[in-house]
Amino acid sequence: MERTSVKMRGGKSIFYLAIITVLTLFCANDTSAGITNHFWGDAGISGINTNNVYRTGNSYGDIGFDTDFNMGLRTKFSKYTFSRVSYQFRMKEFFTENIENNSTHTGDFLFKQRLGEAGVININAGAELMRFPNITLEKYQITQNSNRVFISPELKVYPTNSTSIGVSLDYDGVSFPDYDLDKIRMGYSGSIGQEVSIYTYIKIGGDFGNSDYSERYVYGISGITRTDTGELRVDTGNSWYVSLSQYIPVIKSDLLVTYRRSELASNGNYFDFGPEQWEDMEEGSIAGDERLVNNYYSYVKNMLNLSGKVSLGESFKVKFNLLYGSMKYQGRLAKDENDEFKDPDEFRSDTPLILSVELIEDMTEEFDIQFGNIEVGLRYNYENNKSNDYLYNYT
Repeated sequence: MERTSVKMRGGKSIFYLAIITVLTLFCANDTSAGITNHFWGDAGISGINTNNVYRTGNSYGDIGFDTDFNMGLRTKFSKYTFSRVSYQFRMKEFFTENIENNSTHTGDFLFKQRLGEAGVININAGAELMRFPNITLEKYQITQNSNRVFISPELKVYPTNSTSIGVSLDYDGVSFPDYDLDKIRMGYSGSIGQEVSIYTYIKIGGDFGNSDYSERYVYGISGITRTDTGELRVDTGNSWYVSLSQYIPVIKSDLLVTYRRSELASNGNYFDFGPEQWEDMEEGSIAGDERLVNNYYSYVKNMLNLSGKVSLGESFKVKFNLLYGSMKYQGRLAKDENDEFKDPDEFRSDTPLILSVELIEDMTEEFDIQFGNIEVGLRYNYENNKSNDYLYNYT
């Protein structure tokens, strides 16, 4: 695969998406062709009170809020042709521990063409702009602002009324204008789905792809100085999964159980400055305890996910999500509370556990809403990441 430096500016991405949107709207106005439109939108804001904003062993707590806004247009051109244009805005804000505050604008376009009863062609494409207002060049010498473009054409066929087979190509490019982490991922994925009964559905799938970094090189050491070699970083990842969807009519519950195994093989290494190195550099002295760590990003991950929704009455429901698994790094060395490598060496190993429970009440009738609906909710999140690396051992 040819590795070239690709700079994607948000203006062009949004411009192309706007053209698609205008063309869709123009076509949608042609009522003579029997075209039907459906506009939709929703918005939500959530208050947050957390004891660990950055999800590290440092455990900085704060209060803040999440904002989420969505809108879009679905257009049906015929019984075989369908399109959707959507826009989403998300923002996370904390008042004191605000380094990672961010906002995201995402534009997405989906085109669907049915091939009779035999199958369907899906083309999904879009752009995303992500901004971190408090990570600035003046303070951090870099910004983590990024521009993303993605496209994924998919062919899905139906050998029987209850079986589906899908294959897709995937392109995902991310550009960091002020950070040397530009990357392009090219890959493919596939899945087989089988409806066992009207309440049970099983799906098996997987994906494979390479991420090429056009600005990130494999490191070397010349004397006591970190250098870049002529070899660019390349990540090769693959994953496979099996999922079971089950509806339980007695308790009006949707249940989804998924097991996923992922592997990442990377030639990227990491030049680590230990605590003494930073002190010596500030004093203008000689090099300290730096170390070149090879095979730094490679890992194997196994995750089991249980999620679902239970309806209790006409207006009350409970959503839940439980995630548990393991993540073992192939070359990344674990550190202790003094930011020093453990002796003897240990590769970092994590055991994450994430639990989320949300209670939701539909208040549409109480507020006498004439269109749409309004909901209020309370969500509890618990995360425990057991790790032999001090920074990532947290609750």
